[in-house]
Amino acid sequence: MFALCWSGMILSPALADPTEDFKLNFENQGADGATSLKASKAAIELFSDYIEAAVAQNGNFTIQTRIGDPANPLDNNKHILFGHPFPGSGGTTLRVDGTDYSNYGIEVNQIGQLVSGPSTSGDMNQTVWQAGDIRLTQTLQIVEGNSRLRDTLLMKYEILNTGAVSHETGLRIFLDTQLGANDGAPFQVPGLGFVVNERERLGADIPQFFLSFDQLANPAIQTQGTLIGAPSTVPDRVVWGNWGRMNNTLFDFTVAPQMSLLGDSAVGIYWNPATLAPGATRICASQYGLGSLQVTEGELVVGLAGPNRLSVLNGQWTPDPFSVIAFVGNPQSPPAPGSPEDVMAELILPGGLELAPGQSSTANLGPILPGNTRQTLWMVHPTSPQGGNFTYEVRVTRSGLDPVSATRSIEIPPLGVSLHPGFEDGVFIGKGLVQSSISLADIDEDGLNELVVGSPDGSLYGYNGDGTPVIEGGILNPGALFTTPGKASIYSTPTTVDTDLDDRVDLLFGTDGGVVYHLELLLSSDIIDPATKTMKAVPELYYRPSSRETPAQGEEDDTGG
Repeated sequence: MFALCWSGMILSPALADPTEDFKLNFENQGADGATSLKASKAAIELFSDYIEAAVAQNGNFTIQTRIGDPANPLDNNKHILFGHPFPGSGGTTLRVDGTDYSNYGIEVNQIGQLVSGPSTSGDMNQTVWQAGDIRLTQTLQIVEGNSRLRDTLLMKYEILNTGAVSHETGLRIFLDTQLGANDGAPFQVPGLGFVVNERERLGADIPQFFLSFDQLANPAIQTQGTLIGAPSTVPDRVVWGNWGRMNNTLFDFTVAPQMSLLGDSAVGIYWNPATLAPGATRICASQYGLGSLQVTEGELVVGLAGPNRLSVLNGQWTPDPFSVIAFVGNPQSPPAPGSPEDVMAELILPGGLELAPGQSSTANLGPILPGNTRQTLWMVHPTSPQGGNFTYEVRVTRSGLDPVSATRSIEIPPLGVSLHPGFEDGVFIGKGLVQSSISLADIDEDGLNELVVGSPDGSLYGYNGDGTPVIEGGILNPGALFTTPGKASIYSTPTTVDTDLDDRVDLLFGTDGGVVYHLELLLSSDIIDPATKTMKAVPELYYRPSSRETPAQGEEDDTGG
């Protein structure tokens, strides 16, 4: 648990910086069509209701809000990366055996040779480069952020060694961050506090996320970078630095702790060079978008940040433990004369969550003078393998003031094997005896696979993935798609295949009466076509009917048992 303090949370526009003249010139030349520094503005390739991303022809990108946070009209149409929609002041560097390839700056700069893209398909934009034996694929995608809205950009890089020898490969993502009109916004970093000078974190000290916002009470705009937690992959180094200095490097950078970043702030996310064997792949991914600080205002102001959900990777939650960070601000209320000045913050956890070893639920933030803000950090561990939604609370007190609390919820997925919703008690089939294996196919053309299984009661059953029957009420039994004449038992596994090439799934199955059936489904009305008895087979058919090579259109289908 850590407690850190800063003052002056209301931020003015960025301080004057010589590099800003270059950046403004860079952006303006792109705007009026000149190409000496930059080509024309980039196309908006990805968008949601909340943010949009412009991608240049060299794969460089910028981000701006659309409506941003729906509850906050102040963050509409605000830059969160500089220059939107004119990328160029940030970029990505691929290091191969000590040589750097980067698309930083003007559009002619590529990461080696451009192979394809940038191209958008569905909700993803991809660019592919080749640098010697190394192929780099950049995938950009708008995903759900901590707000549970699609307000965050996933930046994913796949590094593939296409050669016959090993290579040392590393990656840097360089983000020219911006907070609305402020190109020099500081950062709030768990464990570091209010970052106004250059700082870095390495290895196990890297925080799970970092934030930026203009003020704690009623922030006009807030951003978040997510460094740890799927789909992000843990970096080796993160630098919060001065853009003008980082701008002069492609990969190697030495932090200057006395250098202010308030003139122009940026972030560098690094994956150090590592050996990549022939045919091997390395994934580097991070996320950046809008923040979702939960704020409660009283005589003190409390903001609460943390992940909105965990993921499961290799049978373990990630991140685990997860970070909970509380910001406590004092807008204007000095302590009463003679009363204790210390502000206390307490984390109150529900069952299913516990503090990581060595943590205390209470933090003494000391006195917080008017206009100042402190932060404190807890590490929390989930304990319920069943998972669920959990709400925790931070309660802040100071003598003479009413307590102020902020709450936040987190979704914990089940750990290990669990029953899918709808199957908690299983689905009862026919007479309760299932000897047929289960087939999967999209039999009703809803884009999802259904379960098809036979029963000794002579019926073929179909169920959706949530345990509901494909046909409500069935024909004779709930869930039954078809019941054979005489109710001959079905022990064979149904075959699901488009035998007559009409773009609809057919069902073929046999019974212990020695008969094979071919069902055609009228998917538009969800009514079963009368079954056609196709052939007489050997009695007691217990194995799967199989189709020979797909016949030419108009040729008879032939199944055997």
